[in-house]
Amino acid sequence: MASIVIGTRGSSLALWQANYIKSLIERKSNDNCKIKVITTRGDRDQLTPLPEVGGKGFFTQEIEYELKNKTIDLAVHSMKDLPVDLGQYFNIGAVPKRFSPFDVMVSSSPISFQNLPKNAIIATGSLRRALQLKVIRKDIKIVDIRGNINTRINKLKSNNWHGLIMAEAAIHRLELNIPYHTFSCSEIVPAAAQGAIAVEVSSSRNDLDEILVLINHQPSFDACNIERKIIDKLDGGCKSPVGCLVSFNNNQIDANAFISDLNGEKFIKVNKSALISKKEELINEIINDFMNKGANELINKNKNIINV
Repeated sequence: MASIVIGTRGSSLALWQANYIKSLIERKSNDNCKIKVITTRGDRDQLTPLPEVGGKGFFTQEIEYELKNKTIDLAVHSMKDLPVDLGQYFNIGAVPKRFSPFDVMVSSSPISFQNLPKNAIIATGSLRRALQLKVIRKDIKIVDIRGNINTRINKLKSNNWHGLIMAEAAIHRLELNIPYHTFSCSEIVPAAAQGAIAVEVSSSRNDLDEILVLINHQPSFDACNIERKIIDKLDGGCKSPVGCLVSFNNNQIDANAFISDLNGEKFIKVNKSALISKKEELINEIINDFMNKGANELINKNKNIINV
């Protein structure tokens, strides 16, 4: 086979992920890879707040176009950026072992979130993160932020903000030497599939299956797919702030999920466990629990606000 062409965005984090997949493939097979950088709408538009953009394809659509047209063989994404429904043309071919799924607060000097001064200013581009932070500390002030990792850290320092919220996985991958505070899942439920890298492939490319199975980590693949199923069943197609984290402990699945209205006036959390063999039943139980707690009314409220 000729060199496998891997498509990716051009940010430092995206390039790290693509090179990570490249190294995995080259180490575990006899194939060589090369990387093609593709600019997405999310790269071109650095100003629009993320809650206002048109769906998760904001960071992936142009890459999928090249995948469909066979100018690349594989696409590498942060899995949390991928829509749950990839349509008939694409599949997630592999998910390597997941990095930390948790959110963190980066600061200029070591400090915990609870020890921040009153009315501290915290930067995040995620409504999911912002609303959960306000549950812990109602006094904090949230400012919106966009840009790559280094841009955001520079903004944190130049504006003298007290903290910046980001994924712990990004810090580990880029080996950033900065102080940060990690939030537990009971404080901030992460985005579905946060910390995971997805290798997307055309559904017609069965010739790549033998390579993809070599780099796949099945527990990570399964956990992320369960998380994505839960948020899709809960609020597929809407922009409600949602989060979900699934972990496996021996033969048991532990799941934590979250949804909020857009104003942070009402939020619902559900925590459930089940045997791994009962994963489909667990997903349905979680959705039923949400609906019994008023999630449907909350979702309809969010849709009405978005459609105004």
